[in-house]
Amino acid sequence: MKMKLTEKAIDRLVVPASKAQLVVWDHEVPGLGVVVGRRTSTFVANYWANGVKRRQVIGRRGEIRDEGDPLTVTLARQRAKEILGKVAGGGDPSIELRKREGGPTRSDAFDLHISRMRADQASASSIATITRERDKYLEKWMNRPAREDRARALSRAPRATETRREQRSGASFTTCGNKVIHTCGASCV
Repeated sequence: MKMKLTEKAIDRLVVPASKAQLVVWDHEVPGLGVVVGRRTSTFVANYWANGVKRRQVIGRRGEIRDEGDPLTVTLARQRAKEILGKVAGGGDPSIELRKREGGPTRSDAFDLHISRMRADQASASSIATITRERDKYLEKWMNRPAREDRARALSRAPRATETRREQRSGASFTTCGNKVIHTCGASCV
């Protein structure tokens, strides 16, 4: 069902007895909808990204947001426009949201490891070496969730080390690369 979503219009919606919920789409912002249940109404944004249809929850109607005001149709419409704008730019907001909600990243875990090293009074040069080598060689995969499968994630890093070793001579690269991979693996488990 489609209609212009307003607070009054949503208040008047009644879920049929034969259904658990009713989905109503907005005329004004294509992709914005409200899922009306028996007790609550939830705003959603529907879109296609990478050939897959996705539905992202914007929030429960009337729920107090971080800013201190309740989620209204107007605010949901603004949020839907933001989400759909990211999609138009080639992004997938659901994937981005999952990455953020995936817990601490490997970089977070590494920072925790460094703080433990400091607490254990490790030398400043040890901390500096590990941090420098992490930033130099492992930058691309440090922002992944720490809960990712360790074996799968770490299996990629040695291949990158081998490729770079060919570009640069000297055993110190291999030693440092393996040390950083070992440290990151230990701190990310």
